[in-house]
Amino acid sequence: MSNSPTVGSPLASSPSVGSPLAQRSGSVISALPPPSVRSNSVLIAPPVQPVISDVVKQGFLTKEGETYKNWKKRWFVLKGMQLSYFKKQTDKKPIKSLDLANCEVALCPEKENKNRGSCFSVKTAKRTFYFSADNDVDRNEWMNVLRASSYT
Repeated sequence: MSNSPTVGSPLASSPSVGSPLAQRSGSVISALPPPSVRSNSVLIAPPVQPVISDVVKQGFLTKEGETYKNWKKRWFVLKGMQLSYFKKQTDKKPIKSLDLANCEVALCPEKENKNRGSCFSVKTAKRTFYFSADNDVDRNEWMNVLRASSYT
């Protein structure tokens, strides 16, 4: 069996990947895999592996500080079981990353709400974090994805 296209197949009359015509055109032919992974006129695509670190959710939340208990708006990114937060949306290095394994996500009790609307907490093995979303819909979305990302 030959790796070249059969006569009459769509690939038989197409320019080869390295030809000047294929390089000039912005057509699909320039994206074809090399001939070694073609079988007659059927293209064999490599298997697609799921990316575990895909962003599940991202957005702004207001977070209570650990020491001074002041509230600051931060950019949060949830990837898998890792919740990272940044000072600005454009920052590359997070201020901190939280491991969500076996964490508890809950609405803030009224006494800990501290006049913050749409407040919720994330209790990890080391600390309880308090967050406030812009509205109840955003809070519920964050709580749902955080619960789904933890084992509890």
